Amino acid sequence: MPREVTVLQVIVSSPADLREERELLQEIVEELNATWRTSSRIQLNLLMWEKDTRPALAADAQTAINSQLGDDYDIFIGMMAARFGTPTERAESGTEEEFERAKARFEKDPNSVSVMFYFKDAAPASLSEIDPKQLGRVQEFKRKVESIGLVRVFKSRDEFGRMMRMHLSQEVQNWSKRLRAGSIERELVNVESTVEQNNKSASASDEEGYLDLIERGEEEFESLTRIIERITAAVREVGEKTDERRAEIDELNARAQATNTPSDLKSIKRVTNQIAGYLDEFVARLDAEIPIFAASLKKAIDPFMTAINMSDMKAPSREELATAISSATQMIVSQEQAIVSYRSMRDTLAHVPRATTALNQSKRRAVDSVTRLLDEFEKSLRLMREFHDFLRTFQQNGPPTVA
Repeated sequence: MPREVTVLQVIVSSPADLREERELLQEIVEELNATWRTSSRIQLNLLMWEKDTRPALAADAQTAINSQLGDDYDIFIGMMAARFGTPTERAESGTEEEFERAKARFEKDPNSVSVMFYFKDAAPASLSEIDPKQLGRVQEFKRKVESIGLVRVFKSRDEFGRMMRMHLSQEVQNWSKRLRAGSIERELVNVESTVEQNNKSASASDEEGYLDLIERGEEEFESLTRIIERITAAVREVGEKTDERRAEIDELNARAQATNTPSDLKSIKRVTNQIAGYLDEFVARLDAEIPIFAASLKKAIDPFMTAINMSDMKAPSREELATAISSATQMIVSQEQAIVSYRSMRDTLAHVPRATTALNQSKRRAVDSVTRLLDEFEKSLRLMREFHDFLRTFQQNGPPTVA
């Protein structure tokens, strides 16, 4: 059945090395449009040169893209990774030109367009893919954008996906609020409902309900807390065992000094290799916990996002939002404290003397594992802060609806 909705046009601008993220954006927009369903009365339409342009002659390819995509969009999403892009007749890259056009619109009328820019900070699959000149231009452009606004940095496809689900939901809430207030106007259009198509593969009994999603999200937050507690316990235990063995080495050295005899190198080596064994056990525990933590983070955030965007249901109650915000706040505090502790541990490990081969190897593996753990916690902390801000924004603006 046709229905009247306000369609927000979203243009995506990036060099070619972000193909996966561009494809993911298409999936996310389709997912959000289906989740909002009929009662949101707002839908997103993603504009991308690869699907929304046709062959044409012009001064250059970018001119043809500009002409066909136009400037009549509501949200601009820019992305860069290691490549700056191909120069045009008017800018050093197509992405830079598209950003400048969006920026000019924003400066003329801030209500006319939302401008968001993202930078991917991840090593390529091969060093041969890095062009120092291109990378240098990206870093210079990043500093330029940071000087006039906020950007977001992501390290993985999953992190980018979760950011975009939250940020696009926030954008729709903001546009919805302005439409209701009458501060902007957008034409209503008739579109075909895709609810039945999007749900034809799942029966009603297969779908999770609103309360089920909230409950599952809360359970996953509890699971995240337990994982952090287990990792913290592992850090504490290896620290305590290592301190005991170091005290034993100090005692052996003190005894030798008191008796004016050579140090018992055999005993010292035995104790040192015990420390290496403790580090190996610690690495094994971390290697088991890190992927569980990463998966549990996804399971914690996604149900809340799905429930909040289920606009065919009632808006979350203040109590439900307060619970989710409290869980996110506690998780942020726990992760901030854990990150400080893990950085200290990594620094300590890095300065452990190179006493034996076994210890050297174990120390290297432990430093690598703690570094991977820090990467996961720092990524998680960024997402949790975004999620916390998203919940607070939703609490203030309510669900995306247009009167």
